[in-house]
Amino acid sequence: FGKLAIQNAQGEEVASIDSSGQVTADSVQINTASVSGELYADTIKSKTLDEIQELLRKVETDQDLLAQAKTWQTPTATDSASLTAIATSGQLDSLTARQLFITDQAAVSSLSVTSTVTIGSDLVISSIGNSLENGNWKIENSLNSLSAPLRIQSLAMAPIEIMAGKIRIETNGDVKINANLYVAGKIESESVKTKEITTERLVIAATNTSGESSSAQSPTSGEPGLTPEVSSASGIIKSNAVAGTAVIPAGLAELEIENSKIENSSLIYVTPTSTTENNVLFVKSKETGKFTVGFTDPINIDVTFNWWVIETKTESGN
Repeated sequence: FGKLAIQNAQGEEVASIDSSGQVTADSVQINTASVSGELYADTIKSKTLDEIQELLRKVETDQDLLAQAKTWQTPTATDSASLTAIATSGQLDSLTARQLFITDQAAVSSLSVTSTVTIGSDLVISSIGNSLENGNWKIENSLNSLSAPLRIQSLAMAPIEIMAGKIRIETNGDVKINANLYVAGKIESESVKTKEITTERLVIAATNTSGESSSAQSPTSGEPGLTPEVSSASGIIKSNAVAGTAVIPAGLAELEIENSKIENSSLIYVTPTSTTENNVLFVKSKETGKFTVGFTDPINIDVTFNWWVIETKTESGN
């Protein structure tokens, strides 16, 4: 037996089948083919084969990554995680998990949390919609330390700025507020420096001769908060307060008040709170450590008055 030859219109052989069944042709188109032996071809073009080849390449890549993962020094997801895609770089493209536990370290460039972050067993950061208001959830954002003080910038290496810098806390503790400050309680300070004071009532904490702290209202209020101090026969009393009430006994023209707060630059205000029978009460003298209040001549009645010492300072550079 010979071979089966197929010729074109010009009588040229374009395909043949020899006695062993081998087919020789430049191009073969087959709707359905079944090969029981081996099929040799330099290139086979098929949509299905191309998809299979792409799938095989992905499988090969995945297998390589799985083999490399055994040597990675990074946390590995547990069985509760579903890995949806793995990039060729060896990092996860996406991870869907109902519960994810990382027992060592994790580096995250961007983290979105819908409710609460708990750090350790003490620090809780949360953003929770806890009630409806006008049809919208009212969001409550909070940062809480449960059992220990919450320290912000505990190393004091840089300032703290709040509300776009309107509130600034310097590393030395200075606080700068570029707006108004409203305080419902009390403010205690060693000293106060201000350009202007507007108040309905001025109350001065004074120390009486017994060393006890009490309140003395402004001498101009006419409502002294201290028990009047009456001078002795010598016309001298002692006080370390910055304000107080005193009495010039009948028959004396003046009263000397010894006070360590008095300096040459001090301003002293006196206001009588009882009749003076048209006699003028004034500060007759002042020197470091004491001042004298009285009349030009003695009068025959006791006169009660308030006194108030204001310390003045000259600011350098002004």
